[in-house]
Amino acid sequence: MFRSNIKANENLEARQVALLVQTASNFSGNTFIEMGDKTANAKSIMGVLALGISKGDIISISADENEALQALIHLKNFFEEA
Repeated sequence: MFRSNIKANENLEARQVALLVQTASNFSGNTFIEMGDKTANAKSIMGVLALGISKGDIISISADENEALQALIHLKNFFEEA
């Protein structure tokens, strides 16, 4: 499993979450976002929204396959650019 910790640059609202989920859905494999004791599938709008990611939060993104590693890289870039 591949994992990366990053810091959110802004609050994630519905529009940003929809873009994030769309990005994650372009790749096979499972990708997850963890914050504190909560985990969400990166392909689930409701799951990611439920995390309530705010500016400055440290989150962990994990992926379980080689192609999912590409998803992880794209999601990491998403959070760093958001």
